[in-house]
Amino acid sequence: MSYPQSPNQPQDPHQPYGTDQPYAPNQPQSDQTPPTAPPYMGPHVPGPERTQPPIAPTAGDPYGGSSSYGGPGASGARPGGVTAASIMTWVGSALMLVLGFLLLAASGMESELADAGVPSEVMDILPVFGGFMMVVAIIAIVLGVLAFRRSKVGLYGLLVLGALYLILNIIGIASGAGGAGVVGIVWVVVACALLFRAKSWYDRDRTAV
Repeated sequence: MSYPQSPNQPQDPHQPYGTDQPYAPNQPQSDQTPPTAPPYMGPHVPGPERTQPPIAPTAGDPYGGSSSYGGPGASGARPGGVTAASIMTWVGSALMLVLGFLLLAASGMESELADAGVPSEVMDILPVFGGFMMVVAIIAIVLGVLAFRRSKVGLYGLLVLGALYLILNIIGIASGAGGAGVVGIVWVVVACALLFRAKSWYDRDRTAV
């Protein structure tokens, strides 16, 4: 036998009238099972911590390898010494080229040079000396470009040319004929030293000619 619901209790629309089930509003049915606790693994015993060994940087690592002035981490980077030596070669060769041109131009002014007291022997060698200086300057400029582009021909060519320049100037100074002076000698010595210091950079490129 069922009893009518109380007037103060609302009627559930999903529950048929006259059933004995109690009214439970807003209580959805759930089919989920309660979570289970993880299995007991025993007490924690402290021990030595394992650390991963550090990874050695590779040759091309921009953060771990050496990458300045042609170091092991940057075999393709041009050393600053090569750039400086190339610029010094171009500047010195340009000055020599201008001086040789002036000597060639002065060889056509024999009367003015004679009035200035220049010996005829000196006037005879002016065009030869001027032309020689211009040829050497052009060769040095070309070798400087090759050395700048990592060519061993440019490297060894500039070293040989610098050595000949120093020998001729030392002979000229010792014989009293004069030379390029201390500035020119120091200029060439510094440029050759910078190139020789960067020799390992040229050796890394086996395809260089």
